[in-house]
Amino acid sequence: MKKIIIAILVIAAVYSVGAFVRAVASGQAEGAVLNADKQILADGDMEKSGTSDWSKYKATISKEIGGAVDGKQIMKVVLTDEGSSGYALQAGIVALGGKYHVTGWFRGDGDGGVPYLYSCGATKLTGTNSTTWQKIDVTYACNSEADTSLILLISGEKHIGDYGEFDDIMVTEYTGDMTNAEKQILVDGNMEKSGTGSWSVSASGTLSKQAGGRYEGNQILRVAANPGSTNAYAYQGGVTTGKTYRYTGYARSVDGVASPRVGDGMSASNVWQGTASTDWQHFDVVKTSKYNFVLLAAATVDSATVEFDDVFVTEYTGETVQQEKQLLPDGDMEDAGVGDWAALSSTISKESGTAVDGKTVLRITTTDSGNAAYYNDSTLTIGKRYRVTGWTRTDSSRQVAIGDRGASSRFCYLSSVGTDWTWFDCIAEAGNAQFRLAVGTASAGQWAEFDDVLVTEL
Repeated sequence: MKKIIIAILVIAAVYSVGAFVRAVASGQAEGAVLNADKQILADGDMEKSGTSDWSKYKATISKEIGGAVDGKQIMKVVLTDEGSSGYALQAGIVALGGKYHVTGWFRGDGDGGVPYLYSCGATKLTGTNSTTWQKIDVTYACNSEADTSLILLISGEKHIGDYGEFDDIMVTEYTGDMTNAEKQILVDGNMEKSGTGSWSVSASGTLSKQAGGRYEGNQILRVAANPGSTNAYAYQGGVTTGKTYRYTGYARSVDGVASPRVGDGMSASNVWQGTASTDWQHFDVVKTSKYNFVLLAAATVDSATVEFDDVFVTEYTGETVQQEKQLLPDGDMEDAGVGDWAALSSTISKESGTAVDGKTVLRITTTDSGNAAYYNDSTLTIGKRYRVTGWTRTDSSRQVAIGDRGASSRFCYLSSVGTDWTWFDCIAEAGNAQFRLAVGTASAGQWAEFDDVLVTEL
């Protein structure tokens, strides 16, 4: 890493960063914003022609078409020196003493290429050599005078030809514990404070901060039941009986026996209960509080141990995302039934147990050899621009289109969606008031599923 830092100092003296651009769709203007935060990385969505915004070290960098998380292009970084790491970078992106939030995606080559995110003198996130896209979501403070760059690094076995790929890298200045423009109620909900003083603990439990294995940041909170005890929980006040709150975060079992739970003081699990999996589990629940405390608990198993990270509790103000109103009724697919949707050449159903988030997803099953589709009436205004995000998957490898009744692929066209959940994020101008989801088909009985589809006006 010393060689990397020295190289950065040299490059930083030569290169200056151009316009700070965030293009959520190809061709958006300088100074564009995403979710009310200003993108400070040029060409982070990789949609510009060429790589002139990026510098390189012991690597070649190129734009590739196909396989992008969003848009048409990704950036490929290929090692050129045997035994050395290489990278693409933008110098002077962050400032000493600043705090930043970086999101995006990277993947390896399936062999010796392992992608990293490196900034402010240290590695912020390490990926794997898997060719599956891996999500970047990191918040960090810049405390190194030697390096105020953002680097997309390829390391691993360090052979010539090893490579990694990157898409939709977003760098924004971190402005505090806010989510969806709503104030975080918990103190130390991201678990980054030193010690556990912000949390109280039941007499049968022990709290500790743990490093490593976290979802993001540097620490997680561990809740452990004392031997012979089955009622351990961390808790703090802040909620009010009768008010409605949104609870989001991540939790997992440490021992593979006890499941993590979230409650409001009346019950240790009346908000959410996970499984005994040691993998991180995401929760996102809207609940009216029956008491005045937030509990992070372990299931009633002797000596149970669970962990939590990035727990947000905010007062629920309706279906909004970063001050933007969700226009799609039942976009999270959690309403009972399918009354908000109208089918065409298909049947529509809610399916449980397979959702990205929540409890149910929406499935379109084809009934003939045409293009199956379904609509939500009067969601859009003709001539206005909208952003549409969400998740989709199919029973095999099928075309999926998101648009309006005038053009089924006006917003997104995904040529080959498989059985894994696939993220989409696209912008277009509406040509029809009816919002449409469609799946390409060759015969009856084929299907696609959708979850957490968000439509907001730009």
